[in-house]
Amino acid sequence: MDVHPLVRLGVREVLAKDFEVQEAGGREEALDLVRDIGDFDVAVLDMGWRPNGDGPSISGTEAIREMRRAVPVLGIVAHGDRPERHLASAALGAGATAYVARTAGPEQLRKAVVAAIAQERFVDGDVPPKGSRGVITQRQREILQMLADGESTTVAARRLGLTPRARVRSFAVVGDDPVLMLTGIIPATEQVLGRAGLSIDEIDAFEVNEAFASVVLAWQQETGADLDKVNINGGAIAIGHPLGASGARLTTSLVNVLKQTGGRYGLQLMCEAGGLANAMVLEAL
Repeated sequence: MDVHPLVRLGVREVLAKDFEVQEAGGREEALDLVRDIGDFDVAVLDMGWRPNGDGPSISGTEAIREMRRAVPVLGIVAHGDRPERHLASAALGAGATAYVARTAGPEQLRKAVVAAIAQERFVDGDVPPKGSRGVITQRQREILQMLADGESTTVAARRLGLTPRARVRSFAVVGDDPVLMLTGIIPATEQVLGRAGLSIDEIDAFEVNEAFASVVLAWQQETGADLDKVNINGGAIAIGHPLGASGARLTTSLVNVLKQTGGRYGLQLMCEAGGLANAMVLEAL
């Protein structure tokens, strides 16, 4: 039984133990072999890199389509460097029988090949299937089900073998001058610290969203916060302002900074449209 992988970084070695493998030097060579010989049971195609000026003239999805046209019964396993939704969707949409992320490990790749030989669809468990948007992974589904059943996030995390890294000590949302807008984090700081029972000097790290540099400087002038503790690994001006995900980025940065510095309390701040602002105090665990 022949398995024809378009391979790199050890995929051939994984499959050679169980299958007769013929290796191609690139996508074009693989297509030529499939077209000319046509007796392969499975082709394994690398989706982890895209063509450029010095690379192949055919993309991974184009190669899949051409292989499918040449040999309609060919099993096609696509694999990528990362378990990303767009790679899986592109591969399966082009006609691949299976998709497996490289990070899933050798056993998942073997399972994908066996499924492709049997013409059975196989998708690595951490990769949402073709055409899915907003689909959650099995791991995320387990967490959500535990929460729906009434478990706390701490209990749910421990059941899954995850260690909590921080807890929310207090949270506040305030409205300020809707014309000036960018000053909202100043009263938000006062309110969230009051709820936490802390002073500004007890905060070990600050993550203040840099909508503009003036936001941070005006806030610091009013609060007297130590700038050496503010955005110590870079703020939005330095590392970016991810659309729709700035809050998640700030929280992740703050949790990591607390671990990095050995701090206990962190304050996260973000101004918003219309004079709104939110603030959150995290406590490292």
